Amino acid sequence: LTGGTWELGEVLCDSWVSLDVLLCTASILSLCAISIDRYLAVTQPLIYSRRRRSKRLAGLMIVAVWVLAGAITSPPLLGCFPRATNRDTKKCSYNMDSSYVIFSAMGSFFLPMLVMLYVYGRISCVIASRHRNLEATESENIRPRRNVLIERAKSIRVRKTECVASSVTCDRASDDAEPPSTSKKSGIVRSHQQSCINRVARETKTAATLAVVVGGFVACWLPFFILYLATPFVPVEPPDILMPALTWLGWINSAINPFIYAFYSADFRLAFWRLTCRKCFKTRTNLDRSNRKLPAPANWKKDNIEDVKIGE
Repeated sequence: LTGGTWELGEVLCDSWVSLDVLLCTASILSLCAISIDRYLAVTQPLIYSRRRRSKRLAGLMIVAVWVLAGAITSPPLLGCFPRATNRDTKKCSYNMDSSYVIFSAMGSFFLPMLVMLYVYGRISCVIASRHRNLEATESENIRPRRNVLIERAKSIRVRKTECVASSVTCDRASDDAEPPSTSKKSGIVRSHQQSCINRVARETKTAATLAVVVGGFVACWLPFFILYLATPFVPVEPPDILMPALTWLGWINSAINPFIYAFYSADFRLAFWRLTCRKCFKTRTNLDRSNRKLPAPANWKKDNIEDVKIGE
């Protein structure tokens, strides 16, 4: 709007840049925290399922994200990495002190990226291992069941032959029926297998969601941080349009992440719907309840009687 110049002074410029760094870092660290949460849920389901629903744990993760984001953002505001004294006041840009650039780039992007890539790799390995174990278990269970059916068929034929030979009436229903203990055991096995299949399916969907999120995160933020990290050490300044364009690319990533989670996760859609529309639904529900509880007007009977008289 102002031809690429900053007209609001150095104080507002520093505030704007600090807020930008704080929010972007918090967004990236939130993705890192979510990936760690998914990793623990997949690798330690029994232990973590009892803990992860705790509001205290969620609150601690949120506080940790914002504390780390604040620790990365605050040093320039505290005077640890002062800006150049001869900077152009008509341009509002990031603090390009080489030490702070390395510190902030590592804390805001590169270390969280390494954590997310490692976590996604571990989740993929765990899910692949469980797929192999599930297939091996199914093949092992099918073979004995087939042998049992063959043995039962042979036993039934032998008993029928003996019955015909001795002219003894046989209870075919009892022959054809599967023993109660065997039926109960097979039902338990099938139920356990179905539970394992459902769990592996959920974990596979989790891995797919993480793959999309991590892939989008790297694709959108990596160009910006490469340019940001290289700028203090390169004698030639990049084009003026390049840094804003790559900054917007990173902002777009933060904006689309909720929609990615909502597309892949029904639970996230439901939670997002409740958070955003709960107030509207509460207001509407309260209005409906109040309308249902409204008593009839005191003069309703009188008006009704007058209408009847007029009709007569």
